[in-house]
Amino acid sequence: MFKGVMGVTKAAQVILKNWRMHKARVAYTYLRFLISKATKIQQAFRLYMFQKQTKARVEEINTQQMFVWRQMMQEFKQKWGQIKKRKRVEVHINSLSIDEMKRMSMEKFLQRENAQISRIFAAGKDPNLEIIYVCPY
Repeated sequence: MFKGVMGVTKAAQVILKNWRMHKARVAYTYLRFLISKATKIQQAFRLYMFQKQTKARVEEINTQQMFVWRQMMQEFKQKWGQIKKRKRVEVHINSLSIDEMKRMSMEKFLQRENAQISRIFAAGKDPNLEIIYVCPY
């Protein structure tokens, strides 16, 4: 197939064609490798941006809720003189803000929750106050 003068030219063309094909395959494989790495970097960046936006949104919502709560407390303080003179109901639900694992290992936990009952008796002296006490037993 590669005999004679024309055979040398054909041989050179086949070798060149195969070399170019090999170089293109190597370049394509490397490009696919780079694309896969870039995709991972882009995914990580998108996740980071999503987390950053979510944190900012949560902080914004918390700030708004805190503002509303402070306004409500300010209004409550201003109106407390009027509220105190009217009939009102207070619901007391005993609960200690303690981690569940600690609560499970505490002795007499329900009795400890119930220890604030003396404050309820002190508040009961107000004739305008009606108290509902939810017992932990």
